[in-house]
Amino acid sequence: VNKASRLLPVMEKQRVKLQGIPSKEAARAYKAVWDCAESTKRWGIVLNLYQRFEADAGLVELTEDMLDVALYACERNADGLQAEAILRKVGESPARYNRAIRARTKQLEVTDAVRLYRELQQRGWKLETSTINLMMQVCSAIKQVDYSLKLFNAMDALGIEADERSYSTAIRSASSASREQGGGWVVALRMLNAMRAKQQVTGMPSLKNAPVVPSAFCFVSVIRTLAAAGEADKAESVLGQMVKAGHMPDAPLYATVMRACALRGRLEPTFKLFDEMRAMGIAPELPNIAALLVACERRLDSERAIKLLRDLPDYNLQPTTLTYNMAMSSAAKSGDVAQVRKLLDEMDAGTEQVRPDIV
Repeated sequence: VNKASRLLPVMEKQRVKLQGIPSKEAARAYKAVWDCAESTKRWGIVLNLYQRFEADAGLVELTEDMLDVALYACERNADGLQAEAILRKVGESPARYNRAIRARTKQLEVTDAVRLYRELQQRGWKLETSTINLMMQVCSAIKQVDYSLKLFNAMDALGIEADERSYSTAIRSASSASREQGGGWVVALRMLNAMRAKQQVTGMPSLKNAPVVPSAFCFVSVIRTLAAAGEADKAESVLGQMVKAGHMPDAPLYATVMRACALRGRLEPTFKLFDEMRAMGIAPELPNIAALLVACERRLDSERAIKLLRDLPDYNLQPTTLTYNMAMSSAAKSGDVAQVRKLLDEMDAGTEQVRPDIV
């Protein structure tokens, strides 16, 4: 289809110079390329051809079906201006308005998208779920998380049934709000629980095919939000729910929860998470060890901290200046000066990777 579309201008030159290609045959060639571009989803080529047909009205007659294809191509290519022009030309319908709104939204023309949305409302039509999902997603991406959450909360009032993506986007927005303003973890956790509820939760939009199993993304977003807010118990609980739901966490996610526990001085739960992670076949990484060392430091357990440092090769990890510093900090806070000197001597005699720094 790319080669065929490049041959069209060559054919046009021949038509102008020699007038040897009848218009009917040229139209058939253009239509063949259009059909091929549509079937292979080459939406850029479709839009180029549409503009050519608009410029030469006698070349190919644009049917209503072709205009709908062009409108879909505008949505896929985020051409909001062209999409609205086609909407006015082909005739208005709820589906076409939704396509034009999505095209405007993808182009980050939120003001124009809202204007078209108001026109839609005035005609007694409503947004499709996929349209409001996209608007929420774009608002979240451009840091308008409050507006994204307002759209989500308004879904029931607008008569729009939410789907898994609606909740996923809303959880992402609530998590962002938590980082910026605090308190968003409550909303994010409530959304996650609403997805799994058999009955609609008060204040939450109705969910298609409820209950549904939240995606790994939903679980991870809520866990990270809880951990960042210092809600270690809740983060640990949701992590367990994630595993039960059939999603496999990774070492960095475990490190996030372990560090939240460690910062609260919860030594045993931190080590329990570490053992759980290894039992699942997840290889520890240095952030996991660092979380354990933080827990040891908080609880003045220098013995465990030193053992962790010695056991690093068993986990296919090598000590670093940071791990030595954290182990020494545990020893120092426990009053074990001899152990601190011993570790410092090891660092002086060790490789560049463990040499002492100013800290």
